[in-house]
Amino acid sequence: MKCNNCNYEAPTDFAFCPQCGAAAPAASEQPQQFQQQPQQFQQQPAYTAAPQPTMFYANGTERILGFFQDTLFLVVAICFSVAAGAGLCKLSIPVIEILFTIFFWLIFVAAKKNNVTGAQVRWLSGTTFAKVILQYVAAGAILILGFVAMAGFSALGSAVGSYGKAYGYGSAASSAVGSAGTIILVVCIVAAAITVVLAIFGIRPINKFIRSAYESLNAQNLMLDKVGAAKIWLMIFGILKGISALGSIVGGAVVSGVLGSAMNTIMARIPAAARSFITIPTVGFDFFGFLGNAAMAAAYIILSIMIGKFFGDLAQAQPQQQNFQQF
Repeated sequence: MKCNNCNYEAPTDFAFCPQCGAAAPAASEQPQQFQQQPQQFQQQPAYTAAPQPTMFYANGTERILGFFQDTLFLVVAICFSVAAGAGLCKLSIPVIEILFTIFFWLIFVAAKKNNVTGAQVRWLSGTTFAKVILQYVAAGAILILGFVAMAGFSALGSAVGSYGKAYGYGSAASSAVGSAGTIILVVCIVAAAITVVLAIFGIRPINKFIRSAYESLNAQNLMLDKVGAAKIWLMIFGILKGISALGSIVGGAVVSGVLGSAMNTIMARIPAAARSFITIPTVGFDFFGFLGNAAMAAAYIILSIMIGKFFGDLAQAQPQQQNFQQF
Protein backbone atom coordinates (compact mmCIF):
# COMPACT_ATOMS: atom_id res chain seq x y z
CA MET A 1 0.00 0.00 0.00
CA LYS A 2 1.34 3.49 -0.89
CA CYS A 3 1.00 6.64 1.23
CA ASN A 4 -0.39 9.67 -0.60
CA ASN A 5 1.57 12.08 1.65
CA CYS A 6 5.16 10.78 1.53
CA ASN A 7 4.90 8.11 -1.16
CA TYR A 8 5.97 5.44 1.26
CA GLU A 9 5.12 1.96 0.08
CA ALA A 10 4.32 -0.76 2.60
CA PRO A 11 3.90 -4.42 1.80
CA THR A 12 0.60 -4.52 3.72
CA ASP A 13 -2.42 -2.29 4.17
CA PHE A 14 -2.27 0.33 6.97
CA ALA A 15 -4.58 2.82 8.65
CA PHE A 16 -1.77 5.37 9.30
CA CYS A 17 1.48 5.66 7.36
CA PRO A 18 4.42 4.16 9.28
CA GLN A 19 6.70 6.83 7.74
CA CYS A 20 4.85 10.12 8.27
CA GLY A 21 1.80 9.09 10.31
CA ALA A 22 -0.66 10.39 7.72
CA ALA A 23 -3.99 8.64 7.49
CA ALA A 24 -4.29 5.93 4.87
CA PRO A 25 -6.04 6.98 1.68
CA ALA A 26 -9.72 6.21 1.28
CA ALA A 27 -10.94 3.63 -1.22
CA SER A 28 -9.61 4.41 -4.68
CA GLU A 29 -11.79 6.40 -7.07
CA GLN A 30 -10.76 4.19 -9.97
CA PRO A 31 -12.67 1.13 -8.79
CA GLN A 32 -15.69 3.36 -8.23
CA GLN A 33 -15.52 4.45 -11.83
CA PHE A 34 -15.39 0.85 -12.98
CA GLN A 35 -18.26 -0.01 -10.69
CA GLN A 36 -20.36 2.81 -12.04
CA GLN A 37 -19.70 2.01 -15.69
CA PRO A 38 -21.67 -1.24 -15.69
CA GLN A 39 -24.59 0.62 -14.16
CA GLN A 40 -24.44 3.17 -16.97
CA PHE A 41 -24.44 0.41 -19.57
CA GLN A 42 -27.31 -1.34 -17.82
CA GLN A 43 -29.44 1.79 -17.98
CA GLN A 44 -29.14 2.00 -21.75
CA PRO A 45 -32.06 0.30 -23.52
CA ALA A 46 -31.08 -2.95 -25.20
CA TYR A 47 -31.71 -3.37 -28.94
CA THR A 48 -34.68 -5.60 -29.71
CA ALA A 49 -35.42 -6.92 -33.19
CA ALA A 50 -38.86 -6.42 -34.67
CA PRO A 51 -41.09 -9.44 -34.02
CA GLN A 52 -41.66 -11.66 -37.01
CA PRO A 53 -44.80 -13.74 -37.48
CA THR A 54 -44.21 -17.41 -36.91
CA MET A 55 -45.54 -20.05 -39.27
CA PHE A 56 -43.32 -23.01 -38.50
CA TYR A 57 -43.42 -24.74 -35.14
CA ALA A 58 -40.63 -27.18 -34.42
CA ASN A 59 -41.87 -30.37 -32.72
CA GLY A 60 -45.43 -29.12 -33.14
CA THR A 61 -46.84 -32.19 -34.87
CA GLU A 62 -48.51 -33.14 -31.60
CA ARG A 63 -51.17 -30.64 -32.64
CA ILE A 64 -52.03 -32.79 -35.65
CA LEU A 65 -52.16 -35.85 -33.43
CA GLY A 66 -54.41 -34.00 -30.99
CA PHE A 67 -56.64 -32.97 -33.91
CA PHE A 68 -57.28 -36.59 -34.85
CA GLN A 69 -57.60 -37.69 -31.20
CA ASP A 70 -60.28 -35.11 -30.42
CA THR A 71 -63.83 -36.29 -29.73
CA LEU A 72 -65.13 -33.93 -32.41
CA PHE A 73 -63.13 -35.86 -35.00
CA LEU A 74 -64.98 -38.99 -33.89
CA VAL A 75 -68.24 -37.11 -34.52
CA VAL A 76 -66.97 -36.21 -38.01
CA ALA A 77 -66.27 -39.88 -38.75
CA ILE A 78 -69.78 -40.78 -37.60
CA CYS A 79 -71.32 -38.04 -39.78
CA PHE A 80 -69.47 -39.28 -42.86
CA SER A 81 -70.65 -42.82 -42.06
CA VAL A 82 -74.26 -41.61 -41.92
CA ALA A 83 -73.87 -39.72 -45.22
CA ALA A 84 -72.36 -42.75 -46.95
CA GLY A 85 -75.11 -45.00 -45.60
CA ALA A 86 -77.81 -42.56 -46.74
CA GLY A 87 -76.33 -42.53 -50.24
CA LEU A 88 -76.34 -46.33 -50.38
CA CYS A 89 -79.98 -46.39 -49.23
CA LYS A 90 -80.81 -44.17 -52.22
CA LEU A 91 -79.28 -46.87 -54.46
CA SER A 92 -76.28 -44.71 -55.33
CA ILE A 93 -72.61 -45.32 -54.61
CA PRO A 94 -71.04 -42.25 -52.97
CA VAL A 95 -67.45 -43.34 -53.55
CA ILE A 96 -65.81 -40.21 -52.09
CA GLU A 97 -67.89 -40.31 -48.90
CA ILE A 98 -67.19 -44.03 -48.48
CA LEU A 99 -63.44 -43.53 -48.87
CA PHE A 100 -63.42 -40.62 -46.41
CA THR A 101 -65.41 -42.71 -43.95
CA ILE A 102 -62.92 -45.57 -44.08
CA PHE A 103 -59.89 -43.29 -43.78
CA PHE A 104 -61.39 -41.23 -40.95
CA TRP A 105 -62.03 -44.31 -38.86
CA LEU A 106 -58.58 -45.77 -39.54
CA ILE A 107 -56.87 -42.49 -38.63
CA PHE A 108 -58.97 -42.02 -35.49
CA VAL A 109 -58.08 -45.51 -34.26
CA ALA A 110 -54.39 -44.92 -35.04
CA ALA A 111 -54.49 -41.54 -33.27
CA LYS A 112 -55.85 -43.14 -30.12
CA LYS A 113 -52.75 -45.33 -30.20
CA ASN A 114 -50.51 -42.24 -30.76
CA ASN A 115 -49.42 -43.68 -34.08
CA VAL A 116 -50.69 -41.41 -36.89
CA THR A 117 -48.30 -41.36 -39.85
CA GLY A 118 -47.92 -39.07 -42.83
CA ALA A 119 -48.93 -41.92 -45.15
CA GLN A 120 -52.29 -42.25 -43.40
CA VAL A 121 -53.05 -38.55 -43.70
CA ARG A 122 -51.96 -38.75 -47.32
CA TRP A 123 -54.99 -40.97 -47.94
CA LEU A 124 -57.19 -37.98 -47.17
CA SER A 125 -55.13 -35.75 -49.44
CA GLY A 126 -55.41 -38.21 -52.32
CA THR A 127 -59.17 -38.55 -51.88
CA THR A 128 -59.60 -34.77 -51.79
CA PHE A 129 -57.53 -34.46 -54.96
CA ALA A 130 -59.77 -37.07 -56.58
CA LYS A 131 -62.72 -34.88 -55.58
CA VAL A 132 -61.12 -31.97 -57.44
CA ILE A 133 -60.70 -34.09 -60.56
CA LEU A 134 -64.31 -35.26 -60.34
CA GLN A 135 -65.43 -31.63 -60.15
CA TYR A 136 -63.63 -30.89 -63.42
CA VAL A 137 -65.12 -34.00 -65.03
CA ALA A 138 -68.59 -33.01 -63.83
CA ALA A 139 -68.16 -29.51 -65.27
CA GLY A 140 -67.18 -30.97 -68.63
CA ALA A 141 -70.13 -33.37 -68.58
CA ILE A 142 -72.53 -30.51 -67.80
CA LEU A 143 -71.19 -28.50 -70.72
CA ILE A 144 -71.53 -31.47 -73.08
CA LEU A 145 -75.08 -32.02 -71.85
CA GLY A 146 -75.90 -28.37 -72.51
CA PHE A 147 -74.63 -28.45 -76.09
CA VAL A 148 -76.38 -31.76 -76.77
CA ALA A 149 -79.62 -30.34 -75.37
CA MET A 150 -79.30 -27.23 -77.51
CA ALA A 151 -78.67 -29.30 -80.64
CA GLY A 152 -81.56 -31.62 -79.81
CA PHE A 153 -84.01 -28.80 -79.15
CA SER A 154 -82.86 -27.05 -82.30
CA ALA A 155 -83.60 -30.17 -84.35
CA LEU A 156 -86.89 -30.64 -82.55
CA GLY A 157 -87.80 -27.00 -83.19
CA SER A 158 -87.17 -27.45 -86.91
CA ALA A 159 -89.34 -30.58 -86.97
CA VAL A 160 -92.13 -28.88 -85.04
CA GLY A 161 -91.89 -25.85 -87.33
CA SER A 162 -92.20 -27.97 -90.46
CA TYR A 163 -95.13 -29.90 -89.03
CA GLY A 164 -96.92 -26.77 -87.83
CA LYS A 165 -96.78 -24.85 -91.08
CA ALA A 166 -100.04 -26.40 -92.13
CA TYR A 167 -101.73 -25.03 -89.01
CA GLY A 168 -100.18 -21.58 -89.08
CA TYR A 169 -97.96 -21.83 -85.97
CA GLY A 170 -94.78 -23.25 -87.45
CA SER A 171 -92.38 -20.34 -86.92
CA ALA A 172 -93.66 -19.56 -83.42
CA ALA A 173 -93.35 -23.18 -82.28
CA SER A 174 -89.91 -23.55 -83.82
CA SER A 175 -88.70 -20.37 -82.09
CA ALA A 176 -90.10 -21.44 -78.71
CA VAL A 177 -88.48 -24.87 -78.83
CA GLY A 178 -85.15 -23.40 -79.99
CA SER A 179 -85.22 -20.84 -77.18
CA ALA A 180 -85.70 -23.65 -74.67
CA GLY A 181 -82.51 -25.28 -75.92
CA THR A 182 -80.59 -22.00 -75.61
CA ILE A 183 -81.85 -21.52 -72.06
CA ILE A 184 -80.74 -25.02 -71.12
CA LEU A 185 -77.29 -24.35 -72.59
CA VAL A 186 -76.92 -21.10 -70.61
CA VAL A 187 -77.98 -22.86 -67.40
CA CYS A 188 -75.44 -25.63 -68.05
CA ILE A 189 -72.66 -23.11 -68.70
CA VAL A 190 -73.41 -21.32 -65.42
CA ALA A 191 -73.56 -24.62 -63.53
CA ALA A 192 -70.24 -25.76 -65.03
CA ALA A 193 -68.62 -22.44 -64.13
CA ILE A 194 -69.81 -22.71 -60.53
CA THR A 195 -68.50 -26.27 -60.36
CA VAL A 196 -65.05 -25.20 -61.56
CA VAL A 197 -64.95 -22.21 -59.19
CA LEU A 198 -65.77 -24.42 -56.22
CA ALA A 199 -63.05 -26.85 -57.26
CA ILE A 200 -60.35 -24.19 -57.72
CA PHE A 201 -61.11 -21.83 -54.85
CA GLY A 202 -62.81 -24.24 -52.44
CA ILE A 203 -61.64 -27.84 -52.65
CA ARG A 204 -58.05 -27.19 -53.77
CA PRO A 205 -57.14 -25.09 -50.69
CA ILE A 206 -58.53 -27.87 -48.50
CA ASN A 207 -56.41 -30.36 -50.44
CA LYS A 208 -53.31 -28.20 -49.93
CA PHE A 209 -54.06 -27.96 -46.22
CA ILE A 210 -54.33 -31.74 -45.87
CA ARG A 211 -51.21 -32.27 -48.00
CA SER A 212 -49.21 -29.91 -45.79
CA ALA A 213 -50.46 -31.88 -42.77
CA TYR A 214 -48.91 -35.15 -43.92
CA GLU A 215 -45.76 -33.31 -45.03
CA SER A 216 -45.54 -31.83 -41.52
CA LEU A 217 -45.78 -35.30 -40.00
CA ASN A 218 -43.03 -36.58 -42.28
CA ALA A 219 -40.75 -33.60 -41.52
CA GLN A 220 -41.62 -33.49 -37.78
CA ASN A 221 -42.32 -29.76 -38.15
CA LEU A 222 -45.68 -28.03 -38.21
CA MET A 223 -45.76 -26.39 -41.66
CA LEU A 224 -49.43 -26.08 -42.52
CA ASP A 225 -50.59 -24.27 -45.64
CA LYS A 226 -53.94 -22.62 -46.50
CA VAL A 227 -55.20 -22.92 -42.92
CA GLY A 228 -57.51 -19.91 -43.09
CA ALA A 229 -58.84 -20.78 -46.55
CA ALA A 230 -59.55 -24.38 -45.54
CA LYS A 231 -61.40 -23.22 -42.43
CA ILE A 232 -63.55 -20.74 -44.35
CA TRP A 233 -64.41 -23.05 -47.24
CA LEU A 234 -65.32 -25.95 -44.98
CA MET A 235 -67.77 -23.63 -43.24
CA ILE A 236 -69.15 -22.52 -46.64
CA PHE A 237 -69.57 -26.12 -47.80
CA GLY A 238 -71.29 -26.91 -44.51
CA ILE A 239 -73.77 -24.08 -45.03
CA LEU A 240 -74.42 -25.18 -48.63
CA LYS A 241 -75.06 -28.74 -47.48
CA GLY A 242 -77.39 -27.42 -44.81
CA ILE A 243 -79.35 -25.54 -47.47
CA SER A 244 -79.50 -28.76 -49.51
CA ALA A 245 -80.85 -30.59 -46.45
CA LEU A 246 -83.60 -27.99 -46.08
CA GLY A 247 -84.27 -28.29 -49.81
CA SER A 248 -84.93 -32.00 -49.32
CA ILE A 249 -87.79 -31.04 -47.00
CA VAL A 250 -89.17 -27.90 -48.62
CA GLY A 251 -88.64 -29.08 -52.20
CA GLY A 252 -90.37 -32.39 -51.55
CA ALA A 253 -93.31 -30.66 -49.91
CA VAL A 254 -93.68 -28.15 -52.75
CA VAL A 255 -93.48 -30.80 -55.47
CA SER A 256 -95.90 -32.98 -53.56
CA GLY A 257 -98.35 -30.09 -53.18
CA VAL A 258 -98.20 -29.08 -56.84
CA LEU A 259 -98.52 -32.62 -58.15
CA GLY A 260 -101.23 -33.38 -55.61
CA SER A 261 -103.36 -30.44 -56.77
CA ALA A 262 -102.86 -31.30 -60.42
CA MET A 263 -103.64 -34.98 -59.92
CA ASN A 264 -106.74 -34.22 -57.86
CA THR A 265 -108.05 -32.09 -60.73
CA ILE A 266 -107.38 -34.88 -63.21
CA MET A 267 -108.80 -37.63 -61.02
CA ALA A 268 -112.02 -35.69 -60.51
CA ARG A 269 -112.77 -36.17 -64.20
CA ILE A 270 -112.16 -39.92 -64.16
CA PRO A 271 -115.14 -42.16 -63.49
CA ALA A 272 -115.22 -43.58 -59.97
CA ALA A 273 -115.23 -47.14 -61.29
CA ALA A 274 -111.86 -46.58 -62.97
CA ARG A 275 -110.13 -44.77 -60.13
CA SER A 276 -109.49 -47.94 -58.13
CA PHE A 277 -107.31 -49.29 -60.93
CA ILE A 278 -105.07 -46.20 -61.07
CA THR A 279 -102.03 -45.77 -58.84
CA ILE A 280 -100.81 -42.21 -58.45
CA PRO A 281 -97.11 -41.78 -57.61
CA THR A 282 -96.50 -39.11 -54.99
CA VAL A 283 -93.42 -37.08 -54.20
CA GLY A 284 -92.87 -36.29 -50.53
CA PHE A 285 -90.16 -35.86 -47.97
CA ASP A 286 -86.76 -37.12 -49.20
CA PHE A 287 -85.63 -38.66 -45.91
CA PHE A 288 -82.33 -40.12 -47.06
CA GLY A 289 -81.47 -36.99 -49.01
CA PHE A 290 -82.12 -34.90 -45.92
CA LEU A 291 -80.14 -37.29 -43.71
CA GLY A 292 -77.10 -37.38 -46.01
CA ASN A 293 -76.95 -33.62 -46.57
CA ALA A 294 -77.51 -32.85 -42.89
CA ALA A 295 -74.75 -35.25 -41.86
CA MET A 296 -72.31 -33.73 -44.35
CA ALA A 297 -73.26 -30.21 -43.23
CA ALA A 298 -72.50 -31.14 -39.62
CA ALA A 299 -69.19 -32.79 -40.61
CA TYR A 300 -67.95 -29.78 -42.61
CA ILE A 301 -68.90 -27.27 -39.93
CA ILE A 302 -67.26 -29.34 -37.19
CA LEU A 303 -64.05 -29.67 -39.22
CA SER A 304 -63.99 -25.89 -39.71
CA ILE A 305 -64.38 -25.38 -35.96
CA MET A 306 -61.62 -27.90 -35.24
CA ILE A 307 -59.19 -26.16 -37.58
CA GLY A 308 -59.82 -22.91 -35.72
CA LYS A 309 -59.37 -24.70 -32.39
CA PHE A 310 -56.05 -26.39 -33.16
CA PHE A 311 -54.50 -24.18 -35.84
CA GLY A 312 -56.21 -20.81 -35.48
CA ASP A 313 -52.95 -19.00 -34.65
CA LEU A 314 -51.44 -20.26 -37.91
CA ALA A 315 -54.42 -18.93 -39.84
CA GLN A 316 -53.69 -15.47 -38.41
CA ALA A 317 -49.92 -15.71 -38.85
CA GLN A 318 -49.88 -16.73 -42.52
CA PRO A 319 -51.31 -13.46 -43.96
CA GLN A 320 -48.86 -11.51 -41.79
CA GLN A 321 -46.00 -13.68 -43.00
CA GLN A 322 -46.98 -13.10 -46.62
CA ASN A 323 -47.09 -9.32 -46.07
CA PHE A 324 -43.74 -9.45 -44.31
CA GLN A 325 -42.13 -11.35 -47.20
CA GLN A 326 -43.21 -8.65 -49.66
CA PHE A 327 -40.96 -6.04 -48.00
